Amino acid sequence: MARNEQTSAIIDGILKVGVTVGSLSVAVIAPNLLQVLDKPIADYLRKLDDKEREREVDRLITYALREHLLTEHYQHGIELTKKGKKRLAKTSFENLIVPKPERWDGVWRLAMFDIPKSHDKNRRPFTAKIRQLGFQPLQQSVWIYPFECRDEIALVAKVYSVAQFVTYIETNHIDHEEKLKTRFKNILG
Repeated sequence: MARNEQTSAIIDGILKVGVTVGSLSVAVIAPNLLQVLDKPIADYLRKLDDKEREREVDRLITYALREHLLTEHYQHGIELTKKGKKRLAKTSFENLIVPKPERWDGVWRLAMFDIPKSHDKNRRPFTAKIRQLGFQPLQQSVWIYPFECRDEIALVAKVYSVAQFVTYIETNHIDHEEKLKTRFKNILG
């Protein structure tokens, strides 16, 4: 992982800790930071000795303060700013995944949409994002997925301003189910 990506991931972790804990001090950030970071980044920080880790976190907090992602208050410690919250929301959306349960419940989830021409610029990013989440096209403007994802579809539809054109359906019967199971064999197991 490139140093830029690593630094960015640690800053995002600091912002997550800020949301989780509320106002915080540097002493609170360091131990909680390793819990919210992805494994490669956490491993990188674990390899540093305590002093190096503290210096690295201090350096990145200083950067986040300078970039107005965090703000410092005498009484409340360090808090997330609107800009920090916006960055965290963007990062969370980019890394959005549908949690996979241990076993499939046999229910199919369909996202159906009829996006008018006036919102055509939002259709492509909406379909690209649901494809990234693992949905497969069933028909034109009808996409299917085997796991619970109502919240994720609602979020994606909201972000792309097409929520009023999207319908979410759950069904336990669908024709040609065996073909669908084959299409999703990599996640159905």
